[in-house]
Amino acid sequence: MAVTVLRTISTSLQVLNPFHAPNLLSKNKKGFFCKMSTESPSLTHSITLPSKQSEPVQILAAPGVSSSEFWSAIDSSLFKHWLHNLQTENGILANGKMTLNHILIQGVDMFGKRIGFLKFKAEIFDKETGNKSLGFPCLVQPGISVAFLLILEILNVQQRGYNMMGHVISIWLNLNCDQVPGIVFARGPAVAMLILLESEGEIYVVLTEQARVPVGRIILELPAGMLDDDKGDIVGTAVREVEEETGIKLNVEDMVDLTAFLDSSTGRTVFPSPGGCDEDISIFLCRKHVDKEVIMHLQGKETGLREHGELIKVRVVPYKNLWRATADCKVLAAVALLEMAKKEGLLPSLAT
Repeated sequence: MAVTVLRTISTSLQVLNPFHAPNLLSKNKKGFFCKMSTESPSLTHSITLPSKQSEPVQILAAPGVSSSEFWSAIDSSLFKHWLHNLQTENGILANGKMTLNHILIQGVDMFGKRIGFLKFKAEIFDKETGNKSLGFPCLVQPGISVAFLLILEILNVQQRGYNMMGHVISIWLNLNCDQVPGIVFARGPAVAMLILLESEGEIYVVLTEQARVPVGRIILELPAGMLDDDKGDIVGTAVREVEEETGIKLNVEDMVDLTAFLDSSTGRTVFPSPGGCDEDISIFLCRKHVDKEVIMHLQGKETGLREHGELIKVRVVPYKNLWRATADCKVLAAVALLEMAKKEGLLPSLAT
């Protein structure tokens, strides 16, 4: 037992090494004591969710995040959208079994004057596994092990507020609670368009060809785009993105929301990568009769907004080959939704 405790202490102090453990714990003739750090305070902010009035949430900035980035992140539609999702009928916090402890803002990417991407870590605990706590509010740096905190308790060290590396996280630590993975890459709501062009008895699909650096490949995709603001103009965004990426002008009345056929419990949207990204996509369908010349004109057309870094080529493929022509999950989801909607007779007739 003694060997196990010593190993635990050694491991904990190794974890603390990057945070200058000797400055945190010192030993004098009378025992151990906590030493205050001289680091400058970090950016912090506290919020209270409407559904969790008694559980304030602390938001902190990671090293390298500027003051303007921090406050822009908190005020962004991306962050507000994520907080809203937590509290919806099927949200993580809806049934009271989970609790949001704190949020660490780790990175902000600006698209002009607005936030395009937001990276943060949310600490959410499952309260069903137990809620036995140490009995004191513990000010800790991320990376400090639970074992170390237990050592402090065992040694009866008086807890004091201290600041390490200019970055403080305040939590009530529940020893028997399971932490839910909470690293979030936030990019918010988006919209994609499945455009079917019927010509001479054949149905074609309009795709975009783009270089996608994250996957290191050139990908065929549905025309798609992110919602630029928190107004929720999904249909308007779809029309605008299609025109920007393909040059095709659509009428709002010709569009069918395929994701609207999903059960209400899903939020009627598609999550392409919910394990790490909050992006939710609404998929629309538009069908048109066109001359064959239109198909030929679209094929290989170069489009996109150069000032936004968009270098796009339009590709037109037969619908019958679509499901195997690309690995884009938007395409595959659209095909599945379309085929099931057709099977159940949910689609309106195509005007001639």
